[in-house]
Amino acid sequence: MNKFKNCLLAALGISLLAFVLSVTGAGRAMAQSTFSLVKIINSTSEPVPTTVTNSPTVKLASNAAVTINNGESNPVLVQGVNDGVTPFHQSVSGNFPSGSVSASGVIPVPAGYRLVIEYVSASVLLPTGQNLHQASVSTQFKDVAVQHHLVRNEHGPHFSGNNNQFVVGQQVRLYADGGTPVIFSLARNNGTGSAGYSATVSGYLVNIP
Repeated sequence: MNKFKNCLLAALGISLLAFVLSVTGAGRAMAQSTFSLVKIINSTSEPVPTTVTNSPTVKLASNAAVTINNGESNPVLVQGVNDGVTPFHQSVSGNFPSGSVSASGVIPVPAGYRLVIEYVSASVLLPTGQNLHQASVSTQFKDVAVQHHLVRNEHGPHFSGNNNQFVVGQQVRLYADGGTPVIFSLARNNGTGSAGYSATVSGYLVNIP
């Protein structure tokens, strides 16, 4: 009797094992079949969240162009890399000829560069009682010469006691092409006696290929 029970239990165990194996294989096959049909159809308005790993490098194709569409209300921030790379400052001095109401001085711009003038200044000594009527600086850019008028200020009697001093000191943004002159022009109201001046420009040069 016991032998019969043992055989029966063994048969039941083998049958149960076979059933489990068949179910497990079928389930795996079903899962594989199901996963192979999954498709992601999210639109651009509902992108699938992703994570970038390993710091990938993005490269543009040869001769590819990048267009920046920022408008005036949202400009792209830039920095002038040429500013101050080649500083420039130079002065010129001279005299008003006796009997003349005008004087001028020239500062040449080196060839192959464009001069960006950021500051101009001048000191003018006139005989007591005379006035500096006009002070200007002329520059030439792209074959167009322009005269820029400067603010004049009376500084009072010079320490020598024989002249009045007038000064100019003004921040500007002027351009002058290489090979052209930067011309200071001065005028007084009376040509009597001699007078002197000294004028300077300060800025930087931009290399023009």
